[in-house]
Amino acid sequence: MTGASLNDAVLASALPEHLPVQHLLLHSQSPIVRTDAGWVRRDYLLTDTVALYLRDCGAPQSLATLGACGSTPEATLRKALLRDDRFVYSRPRQLWALREWHPELASRYRNAGDALVDVLRDRGPLAREALVFETQRRYPVTPARLRQSLSSSRIGLHPDGRYDLVERGAAMHSDAEPGRPGSIRWADEGLVLEVALVTTAAVLIGAVVAVPRWLTWQLGLRTPPAQHDFALTGSDTLVVRRTIRGSSVSSLRGVAQELQVRLGCVLLLSLDLRSGRASVRHACHQPARTQLPDQKCQAASEEGGRAYVERDRLPWSASRPSR
Repeated sequence: MTGASLNDAVLASALPEHLPVQHLLLHSQSPIVRTDAGWVRRDYLLTDTVALYLRDCGAPQSLATLGACGSTPEATLRKALLRDDRFVYSRPRQLWALREWHPELASRYRNAGDALVDVLRDRGPLAREALVFETQRRYPVTPARLRQSLSSSRIGLHPDGRYDLVERGAAMHSDAEPGRPGSIRWADEGLVLEVALVTTAAVLIGAVVAVPRWLTWQLGLRTPPAQHDFALTGSDTLVVRRTIRGSSVSSLRGVAQELQVRLGCVLLLSLDLRSGRASVRHACHQPARTQLPDQKCQAASEEGGRAYVERDRLPWSASRPSR
């Protein structure tokens, strides 16, 4: 609510003239607060602010734009908008709008996987092209996103190549073994997997860490969603996940803080398949604590925005045998 509309509402309510309305509204326990965008409900500060901003813009906006206007992390904002019925997401333009502007954008599906399953349940077995076409008609996302979602554990294949639901007898399909990256090796006679990881900003803030799909394939996680838990020091658990979007391990922030690593340092993650335990150690040639605060370890480089460990900086010799 803008300041002008709030004043109009106060006048229309016929409140006594001597009532200190402004003082009450600005009280620390007032249910509404004043922001740069206008007056918003205290309990819905984020989404009310976004709604006012969209009304002021008069057009759908990207998540990055909406997050910048309120200095809110995109992940936090996305979750808030998804829970609020006032907003809809325009696919594949990747813009957020008010539902009142575009009621046709409202969808009963949570994701592309749900849309694919619904189409197969309604239409029966379908060839890939027909399945993608019908799903896009109901849930407008890119063909690439739909192809990615076809690896869901709910969707399988018949011998004639048509897609159908696993619950109706279609064979669940799993990926072929991907190529092994140089940053992962087998150790201890093939009983331990060692993964060299770069300490990126995502690691330091506690986000999940992307890992090559070869790792999850070796752990038997070949049809998403799937996960494998390993015990870390104390009561902590490291979770290796395979989702439709990719493979990852859970947050390593606590370990990174304990090891005092810096941005760019190499971490060696060891997964013991016998004991079900995981361990992490600092694997740079130079200890991180000897560096100046503004220095980075020279153990990592970036290519296409994705960090990787250079071959000559791996914590093992390239000539050592591996499984």
